[in-house]
Amino acid sequence: FGRTVPWCSGFPFNTGLRHPQYLGVVLTLFGALPIVVTRELTQLGLPHLVVVWGSMYA
Repeated sequence: FGRTVPWCSGFPFNTGLRHPQYLGVVLTLFGALPIVVTRELTQLGLPHLVVVWGSMYA
């Protein structure tokens, strides 16, 4: 909108990853899965959903 925005070069953008926030999303998805999963959710396909959702960030 016509304003100069300062470029962020601090953590986590200085770790060598192109988009570190995507790694954070994928780690959050796979980290939360063992906490919330039950037999019923496994039968409904929640683990598959997490894999598909996480692969969209690859």
